[in-house]
Amino acid sequence: MGNSPTAVFNDVWELHSEEWMRRTIMYLDDCKRHKKTQSDMNLPARSYENVPTLKSPPTQKWFLATYVRDVWSRLPILKSSATSIYGSILKIDSTKKITKKLQGKCANSASWCTNVGNERGEILLSLLTTSESLSNLGKMAEGLMDRFLKAGQPHPLVLYTDRDCCKRTKIRKTKGFSTDGINCLSG
Repeated sequence: MGNSPTAVFNDVWELHSEEWMRRTIMYLDDCKRHKKTQSDMNLPARSYENVPTLKSPPTQKWFLATYVRDVWSRLPILKSSATSIYGSILKIDSTKKITKKLQGKCANSASWCTNVGNERGEILLSLLTTSESLSNLGKMAEGLMDRFLKAGQPHPLVLYTDRDCCKRTKIRKTKGFSTDGINCLSG
């Protein structure tokens, strides 16, 4: 399914074998035509080289290893583009729906997905956790604010969350966000 190494291998194998067959047919056709011409001119028969055997293209593992090397060579660019997304209006939201779709074989290993997005709908950060633990969200918030600080970006003006934003208790969803100058809104 999709662009897996096996799918790429199968596509390359199909194209490679079709081209091999096309060239083999051309070669055999040329040999047949040459043999007929030799016979028509009463020249002695000639022997022709055997058709080269079909060689297999690289394996699925080779395609995967090549892809990994390519991504690895571009890792700094990929990382910088993924971590250079900022915004002045951030929304933090936790959901179980996304986690259920992502789990696959590792079902029940994570139950919450917390996303922080900006006003353009771009995701700044995603965090998968086993619970909606405020300590994990606090670390996530601290890391995100540190990213803004290191990049010399202004802190967000508004932080919107679906719940637990401005509780008067010690525990709140936005724990770790530097809320100086940030307007917290809750839906």
